[in-house]
Amino acid sequence: MKPRFTIISIICCLPLLTSCLSTITVQYDNEPVARGYVFSDRINCDARIQNGLATFYLVVDEEDESVRYYHKGDEEFNKLSLKHKDSFSGRLIEGCPGVFGHCLAMDFTSIDIICNKDYDELHPAGSSLADIVTYEAISIFPWIQSGYKSQTKVYCISKPLSTVEPDDMTMIFPLNFRLSLRSRPQEKSDYSFHITLKTDDGLIYEIDQDVAL
Repeated sequence: MKPRFTIISIICCLPLLTSCLSTITVQYDNEPVARGYVFSDRINCDARIQNGLATFYLVVDEEDESVRYYHKGDEEFNKLSLKHKDSFSGRLIEGCPGVFGHCLAMDFTSIDIICNKDYDELHPAGSSLADIVTYEAISIFPWIQSGYKSQTKVYCISKPLSTVEPDDMTMIFPLNFRLSLRSRPQEKSDYSFHITLKTDDGLIYEIDQDVAL
């Protein structure tokens, strides 16, 4: 049986805060803080509707045959550690960054979402909805970029999709990766959305999702 990340869906960062209250520290000697990576040829979408607004959860299906897991000691894990300059030397509270140290192996350079029909007066069919969509993800990459000096180790990123930079889409925690519409469509109807994600190594993920709004 191939190894998997055993992770319960986490809605906020409270578990991290709890785990980091421990006074036990461990010595790291140029070791990556990432605990593992997951790669998949496909990304699935789980759409949820609340108050007439759609949220698209982008997830990796653990049952997908293309899913691969990389752990410390694996050649691909080592390559990703070098790519992200993930090499920690010092003392770290045990349990940090915890489950958030599990990351997608795919680093994205762009994400966009369009609709098959006019969404509102400013967003005709086929135009980008990025300015009315909130991008939400969890990542330890900003901490690594700081040279492990920032007090925040796990970053909960939430910003308009139109303002997202590649660094915001690097080393993403596989759960709680989502796109949320901030405004309702001009009329109640069935809508088809198309999401496109591009990675820094040339992969393109395309997702179609129908919702009734």
